[in-house]
Amino acid sequence: FARPRERGPVVAVGGVLGVGKTTLAAALSRRLRLPVVAEDGARRGLAGEGDPFSPAAGRRTCAEFLRRARAVLGSGRGVVLDGPFRTRASRGRARRLAERAGRGFLVVEVVCPAGVLRRRIRGHRPDSVGDLPERSWREFEAPGEVAAGERMRIESVEAPEAMAAAVEERLRGGVEVGGRP
Repeated sequence: FARPRERGPVVAVGGVLGVGKTTLAAALSRRLRLPVVAEDGARRGLAGEGDPFSPAAGRRTCAEFLRRARAVLGSGRGVVLDGPFRTRASRGRARRLAERAGRGFLVVEVVCPAGVLRRRIRGHRPDSVGDLPERSWREFEAPGEVAAGERMRIESVEAPEAMAAAVEERLRGGVEVGGRP
């Protein structure tokens, strides 16, 4: 307990609906002993504040999500961020959060085959599958703007623990802090 703890990274776990982001985030939390801050949790925390799908609600959710992540980083710990990170802007906000805290940053893009994704969504939302997987993919902006040293892609067809081990191995190889390895 007397030894200072290493300041952990900011790991942003993202991808389209149903790929297994939350499952991987939970496995990473257990493996890395880092708390998870989930965008869904921030949204639920703001329930009852008007139309949850309005642009204003989206901005409030984003602000609450980042506030919670800053609180964790302020305690000296790293954090696993569980959200879609489907736009360049959302990934940029997560990266700036890491930079300001002087932490390493890694975007983990979770993907899976279309058939697996369709079954997963059907299991959670049986009446609303339709073109949801395809629409989610169309709306997702690939993280090409994120430096190679700050991103990895993982296919969620393995056990969550195996995926978390792969991410941990990548983190052990070094992630960039403020643009430097």
